[in-house]
Amino acid sequence: MSSEITQEDIDAIYPQVAEIIADALGCDEDEVKPDSSLINDLDAESIDFLDIVFRLEREFKVKIPRGKAVEEARGELTEEEFEQGGLVTDAGFEKIKAYMT
Repeated sequence: MSSEITQEDIDAIYPQVAEIIADALGCDEDEVKPDSSLINDLDAESIDFLDIVFRLEREFKVKIPRGKAVEEARGELTEEEFEQGGLVTDAGFEKIKAYMT
């Protein structure tokens, strides 16, 4: 059994991913294309990437490793204080803003 991702696999989940990205970035789904640059074409900012990751994890019930950056940005906040229901909380957003500067 191959572990390679096929175009069929991509086509199967693309609509859900496009909807998540559009919702997170506040744009229309038809603006989200497979070859769109999140930053250059869709005006995503650093904070948007975390929001998108949280939403993808919740939708697909997976854990996407984020490494040390999220841990450092979270600081003394617990995971529950940082994000709830797959979305960054207001306190978490403030921590990320401070970290990103």
